[in-house]
Order: sequence, then structure tokens, then C-alpha cells
Amino acid sequence: PLEFDPEDALRQPYRPELYDLFMKLEFTKLIKKYDLTPAAPTPEPAAPVHDEDYSVMIEVAQTDDDAARLLAQWRSVPHVTVYGLDDLRALAVECEIDDHHGLTVILRTDRFDGDWDALLRGLFSADIPKVAHSVKDLTRALLERGLPAEGFLFDTALAGYLLDATQGSYTVDRMFVQYCGSQIGLADEKELGEAAVTANLFARTAAVAALYTVLPAKLE
Repeated sequence: PLEFDPEDALRQPYRPELYDLFMKLEFTKLIKKYDLTPAAPTPEPAAPVHDEDYSVMIEVAQTDDDAARLLAQWRSVPHVTVYGLDDLRALAVECEIDDHHGLTVILRTDRFDGDWDALLRGLFSADIPKVAHSVKDLTRALLERGLPAEGFLFDTALAGYLLDATQGSYTVDRMFVQYCGSQIGLADEKELGEAAVTANLFARTAAVAALYTVLPAKLE
């Protein structure tokens, strides 16, 4: 015999704290499935750095002439934001041209007909200040190819660790949710292939740039 009341087995309403736990664990699909709401107000999305007239141009570098022009452009701005695949076969570089225009350049080995290592050597030299994510991993990949790894002025992953050393994971996707209050819109790479890889590089580079507008003040 068991002391049992069937009423005790009814599913109870989810506690508000469950939203915060699922967000920390990146269970975003379960948040939607169970229609959870936060126990505390979610962080406000980062205020836009630019006005509504701001536009971003996208370019794919293809030749050594493109590389020379772009390297000169990157040396002339306060900093660029860089994000790439682990094997360095594809990267995106974002910079601000003026108050109303930005430029994001896609670098891919399969689309570039010039000297790929010379392009990377120029980009990762000390005379181009760079914001990046997980600079340690990027440095390892560069040094393994005999390339320089200089000029980094901010690492968003390292900043995330300094702000909260208990997270255990400091991906761009997770940090953008935590500090900018929304998810990165990513394409399905299994379904769309290389087109999705390029689109996701663009999205994550923009996310790193957005994090750089938020994290320094939090570190202070």
C-alpha cells in the first residue's frame, strides 16, 4: 500500500526561475516549447551604435589588388572586427568607414585567386588593430601556419570569462544572448552549405562588433 493522492501528480505551473536556468544552459527551444517567461527582466538589447541611415556594404575579396586596397583601408580605421573558421579557410572582417557606412569583407580561400598567406599576414600584423573572439585559438591557428598574430586590442571571449568565470562556455552565440538580449540569426549550414557558412560568418562578426560596444563598460 502506498500513501498516494492522484492530485499530487498533476503537472504544476513552471516556476519563473526555469526560464533563467534554461537560458543559461542554452535550452532556447525548450523555452519556446513551454512558453516560459523570465523571472527577472531580460537585458535590454544593446542600443544601436549607428542611426537608421547607417548601411553596411559587403564585399568578397578575390585578387591581390583587392587585398592591397583592403589592407590599406583597414590600416586607416581605428580598428577592425575579425571572425573566422578554425582552419582559417574563411573569415569576415568588419570596419566602419564613416558615420553612415560600414564595410564587411568576406575572405575565402576558394574565392581568392591571389596570395592567401600574404593577405592573412597583412591582416594579422600589428599595424591593423583588431577586435576578435577567442584570440588564443586564433593565435594558435595563425602560428601553426607561420603567420603573425599581432595587433589584437580586445578579446570578447576573454572579456566574458573575466565578467563571469563560472559559465564554462563563451561562444559568440551564447554571449550575444547574455549581453545583447537576443539570439543571432543563423542559417542552416547542413541545408544550405557554403552559402550558410558565409552568412553565419557575417552574422557572428557583427555580433562580436556589437559585444565590443557593451563589454568594455561592464569590465570597468
